[in-house]
Amino acid sequence: MPSVKRTFTIPDDISVELDAEVPNRERSKFIASSIREALRKRKRGELFDLLATIPRKKNVRGMKSEDVLRKIRSERAEEIISHS
Repeated sequence: MPSVKRTFTIPDDISVELDAEVPNRERSKFIASSIREALRKRKRGELFDLLATIPRKKNVRGMKSEDVLRKIRSERAEEIISHS
């Protein structure tokens, strides 16, 4: 994947720690990896926030989700058997 040169400003203490912890030849890779992970976490957080806004519906029959899945699987199995 092609790379692009970017200029960022970071706090001095972070710069000092970065210089101390990450060898010079590995810094670009380290920063790219860190940004990629931060973006992934941000997107994940946005998805969880979106999921939290979806209204929950109560099961009209008062069934637990496990019971609903069992019922669906059972009906599907019966359908497969009846067509074979």
